Amino acid sequence: MQWDNTPNTGFTNSGAVPWMPVFDNYREINVSTQLGNKNTVLEYWREILKIRRKYSSLFVYGTFIPVNEHQDLLAFIKTDPKTGSIAMTVANLSQSEVALPKVEGGSLGSMQPSMTNYLGVVAKSVLGPYEARVYLMA
Repeated sequence: MQWDNTPNTGFTNSGAVPWMPVFDNYREINVSTQLGNKNTVLEYWREILKIRRKYSSLFVYGTFIPVNEHQDLLAFIKTDPKTGSIAMTVANLSQSEVALPKVEGGSLGSMQPSMTNYLGVVAKSVLGPYEARVYLMA
């Protein structure tokens, strides 16, 4: 990711020729414009990594269980037998809404996601186009 909106995006001084091309959108999309703004891609991934570090026994070392529900849905469960923590990650890989998968003992629609890439109101029983959520039961 580009560092800032200066020529050569903060990787080298403006008189030098960078070894990789600078993207045309460097003035709008860079670390300095996204840092601290919670509605940006940078801060979204920083939050994801914070949760991953906090629950590393679950997200890094936990047991992976795939959930095959729909061809446009990436869904999996991670479990940590030591702590009893469970996380379910669901991601809609299409431009259409997709129903949330059924889970044993209830519905994801009745739960509050710990993370989502959607701003504002989140539909309870469906994932919007390209929406992703993490449900954490720690």
